[in-house]
Amino acid sequence: MASTLAVPAAPQDVPPAALVDAKSFRSGMARLAAGVNIITSAGPDGWCGFTASAVCSVTDDPPTLLVCANRGSQSYETIKARGILCVNTVSGGQEELSMRFAGANGLKDMKTRFAGADWTTLITGAPASAPTMRFSARWWQSAKGGAARVSSISAASFTV
Repeated sequence: MASTLAVPAAPQDVPPAALVDAKSFRSGMARLAAGVNIITSAGPDGWCGFTASAVCSVTDDPPTLLVCANRGSQSYETIKARGILCVNTVSGGQEELSMRFAGANGLKDMKTRFAGADWTTLITGAPASAPTMRFSARWWQSAKGGAARVSSISAASFTV
């Protein structure tokens, strides 16, 4: 018995999908369950960092992470220029810390963001939160994705 694969006809007169407005999109994404991380680095002006949920593994050969950063973030240029960073995972008890690094209530001062938590300096110079799981990493390559920069990060070390 012969079998044939039927290919459906292309839909006719399908209206283009309406894009959701930016405010609704941000509100929906804020409710999307995701791991929370604090991305940190150090530059000529001191330590800097931001909260990121857009972090995932790419491959283990070579060990590579993907980190998305808003190009308008005050930490972005430092991380890009220095090429070093630390991906610090955040636990449930660190919600206030993650909100500080997210710039909650307009918080821009980096010294205030880092205050009140235990930090150590990695050999790369990037600050690392203690005692969290973290990846010390180097910027490898990136591509523009709207207002964000999608970056491949080469993981240099992993600490639990």
